[in-house]
Amino acid sequence: FEEIWWFVPKAGDTNPTRLIIFKPLTGHFSVFDMERTVFVDAFSYIGSPYALNSDGTLIYHERGNDDDNMPMEAYVTFGEIELKTAQDPDGTQLMLMRQFIPNITTTGEVEIEISTRKEPNDSPVVKGPFTVTQATRKFSVRARGRQAGITFRSVDLGNAWHLGRNRVRVQPDGFR
Repeated sequence: FEEIWWFVPKAGDTNPTRLIIFKPLTGHFSVFDMERTVFVDAFSYIGSPYALNSDGTLIYHERGNDDDNMPMEAYVTFGEIELKTAQDPDGTQLMLMRQFIPNITTTGEVEIEISTRKEPNDSPVVKGPFTVTQATRKFSVRARGRQAGITFRSVDLGNAWHLGRNRVRVQPDGFR
């Protein structure tokens, strides 16, 4: 009971297709599309919630890690970070990312992409994807910019993963 869900119809729709999720403990919102006409929550005699689409397809929620025996893409993208130092508290100094130490619990493979920008309106320069498994201890990367973002993604059948505290070796790299 850490989330509040609202299904809301978009303009002109008769069925709610927009899902809004609010987490009161953190104040976070998520908004995305998920068409459902009937939704039954989990109870003691029903192990997981289920719902119907407008075409009558029965969908079981929160069961397994796949989409009807097809891999389900899972990803998370972290917002861009900047290097702030005592000499440069405004984040205008370039940084060089040299090494990534993943802390990921996974049953398959997870791809990591690192994107950097020298200026806020520049197109990102993407490094990777770097494929990591449960056994991956570290990998080298050479990504340079003022801002950097990281995306974790998987498309394996049956894969489940959890992010821990990942570490990145970063060093200042001038003001050019």
